Amino acid sequence: ATFESVLAEMNERMTPAGEPAPDPEEALRHDIEATLPLDRYRIDGARVLLALWEHSVANEELAELYRDHLRRWRRLLAARIAAARGRGEPPDDPAVTGLAGEVIGLTIGANVTALMFPDGALVPEHRAHVDRLMRDITGD
Repeated sequence: ATFESVLAEMNERMTPAGEPAPDPEEALRHDIEATLPLDRYRIDGARVLLALWEHSVANEELAELYRDHLRRWRRLLAARIAAARGRGEPPDDPAVTGLAGEVIGLTIGANVTALMFPDGALVPEHRAHVDRLMRDITGD
Protein backbone atom coordinates (compact mmCIF):
# COMPACT_ATOMS: atom_id res chain seq x y z
CA ALA A 1 0.00 0.00 0.00
CA THR A 2 1.13 3.51 -0.70
CA PHE A 3 0.53 6.57 1.43
CA GLU A 4 -1.75 7.91 -1.27
CA SER A 5 -3.80 4.71 -1.46
CA VAL A 6 -4.25 4.51 2.32
CA LEU A 7 -5.39 8.15 2.52
CA ALA A 8 -7.64 7.72 -0.52
CA GLU A 9 -9.28 4.68 1.05
CA MET A 10 -9.98 6.63 4.24
CA ASN A 11 -11.48 9.45 2.19
CA GLU A 12 -13.68 6.99 0.30
CA ARG A 13 -15.13 5.65 3.56
CA MET A 14 -16.21 9.16 4.55
CA THR A 15 -19.28 10.83 3.08
CA PRO A 16 -18.26 13.09 0.18
CA ALA A 17 -18.31 16.75 1.27
CA GLY A 18 -20.70 17.81 -1.47
CA GLU A 19 -23.08 14.90 -0.99
CA PRO A 20 -26.26 15.90 0.83
CA ALA A 21 -26.71 14.02 4.07
CA PRO A 22 -30.21 13.17 5.25
CA ASP A 23 -29.17 13.96 8.82
CA PRO A 24 -26.13 16.12 9.71
CA GLU A 25 -25.52 14.24 12.97
CA GLU A 26 -25.65 10.90 11.17
CA ALA A 27 -23.21 12.16 8.52
CA LEU A 28 -20.79 13.40 11.19
CA ARG A 29 -20.94 10.14 13.16
CA HIS A 30 -20.36 8.19 9.93
CA ASP A 31 -17.31 10.28 9.05
CA ILE A 32 -15.80 9.95 12.53
CA GLU A 33 -16.34 6.19 12.62
CA ALA A 34 -14.95 5.84 9.08
CA THR A 35 -11.54 7.01 10.30
CA LEU A 36 -11.31 4.83 13.41
CA PRO A 37 -9.88 1.29 13.64
CA LEU A 38 -13.21 -0.35 14.49
CA ASP A 39 -12.73 -3.68 12.70
CA ARG A 40 -9.92 -6.05 11.75
CA TYR A 41 -9.48 -4.53 8.28
CA ARG A 42 -9.12 -0.98 9.62
CA ILE A 43 -6.88 -2.13 12.49
CA ASP A 44 -4.56 -3.67 9.89
CA GLY A 45 -4.85 -0.46 7.86
CA ALA A 46 -3.80 1.55 10.91
CA ARG A 47 -0.60 -0.47 11.10
CA VAL A 48 0.17 0.37 7.47
CA LEU A 49 -0.72 4.03 7.98
CA LEU A 50 1.60 4.34 10.99
CA ALA A 51 4.49 2.83 9.05
CA LEU A 52 3.85 5.32 6.26
CA TRP A 53 3.68 8.21 8.76
CA GLU A 54 7.09 7.21 10.06
CA HIS A 55 8.44 7.12 6.52
CA SER A 56 6.99 10.57 5.79
CA VAL A 57 9.05 12.13 8.60
CA ALA A 58 12.14 11.75 6.42
CA ASN A 59 10.38 12.49 3.13
CA GLU A 60 9.19 16.07 2.67
CA GLU A 61 6.99 15.17 -0.31
CA LEU A 62 5.09 12.56 1.72
CA ALA A 63 4.96 14.87 4.73
CA GLU A 64 3.36 17.60 2.62
CA LEU A 65 0.90 15.09 1.18
CA TYR A 66 -0.15 14.14 4.71
CA ARG A 67 -0.35 17.78 5.87
CA ASP A 68 -2.59 18.53 2.89
CA HIS A 69 -4.75 15.54 3.81
CA LEU A 70 -5.02 16.83 7.41
CA ARG A 71 -6.06 20.29 6.21
CA ARG A 72 -8.77 18.85 3.92
CA TRP A 73 -9.95 16.47 6.65
CA ARG A 74 -10.18 19.31 9.18
CA ARG A 75 -12.25 21.40 6.73
CA LEU A 76 -14.63 18.48 6.08
CA LEU A 77 -15.00 17.77 9.79
CA ALA A 78 -15.57 21.45 10.58
CA ALA A 79 -18.34 21.65 7.98
CA ARG A 80 -19.94 18.47 9.34
CA ILE A 81 -19.63 19.67 12.95
CA ALA A 82 -21.13 23.08 12.18
CA ALA A 83 -24.07 21.41 10.44
CA ALA A 84 -24.58 18.86 13.23
CA ARG A 85 -24.53 21.58 15.91
CA GLY A 86 -27.24 23.50 14.05
CA ARG A 87 -26.31 26.80 15.72
CA GLY A 88 -25.56 28.76 12.57
CA GLU A 89 -21.82 28.78 13.29
CA PRO A 90 -19.48 29.00 10.31
CA PRO A 91 -17.12 26.06 9.86
CA ASP A 92 -14.15 28.30 10.70
CA ASP A 93 -15.57 29.30 14.10
CA PRO A 94 -12.91 28.53 16.76
CA ALA A 95 -15.35 26.35 18.73
CA VAL A 96 -16.01 24.29 15.60
CA THR A 97 -12.38 23.99 14.49
CA GLY A 98 -11.40 23.06 18.06
CA LEU A 99 -13.86 20.18 17.96
CA ALA A 100 -12.52 19.12 14.56
CA GLY A 101 -9.04 19.03 16.09
CA GLU A 102 -10.36 16.90 18.94
CA VAL A 103 -11.80 14.39 16.47
CA ILE A 104 -8.52 14.25 14.55
CA GLY A 105 -6.55 13.76 17.77
CA LEU A 106 -8.87 10.97 18.88
CA THR A 107 -8.54 9.26 15.52
CA ILE A 108 -4.77 9.49 15.40
CA GLY A 109 -4.53 8.22 18.98
CA ALA A 110 -6.85 5.32 18.21
CA ASN A 111 -4.76 4.35 15.21
CA VAL A 112 -1.58 4.45 17.31
CA THR A 113 -3.06 2.32 20.10
CA ALA A 114 -4.31 -0.18 17.51
CA LEU A 115 -0.67 -1.22 17.18
CA MET A 116 -0.64 -2.42 20.78
CA PHE A 117 -4.12 -3.95 20.67
CA PRO A 118 -4.41 -5.60 17.24
CA ASP A 119 -7.08 -7.95 18.63
CA GLY A 120 -9.59 -5.09 18.69
CA ALA A 121 -9.83 -4.95 22.48
CA LEU A 122 -10.16 -1.15 22.34
CA VAL A 123 -12.99 -1.04 19.79
CA PRO A 124 -15.69 -0.67 22.51
CA GLU A 125 -13.70 2.19 24.03
CA HIS A 126 -13.38 3.89 20.64
CA ARG A 127 -17.14 3.59 20.11
CA ALA A 128 -17.74 5.12 23.55
CA HIS A 129 -15.46 8.02 22.60
CA VAL A 130 -17.54 8.60 19.47
CA ASP A 131 -20.72 8.63 21.56
CA ARG A 132 -19.17 11.16 23.98
CA LEU A 133 -17.91 13.34 21.14
CA MET A 134 -21.32 13.35 19.51
CA ARG A 135 -22.93 14.43 22.81
CA ASP A 136 -20.32 17.17 23.27
CA ILE A 137 -20.70 18.39 19.70
CA THR A 138 -24.49 18.40 19.52
CA GLY A 139 -25.22 19.27 23.14
CA ASP A 140 -27.48 16.22 23.56
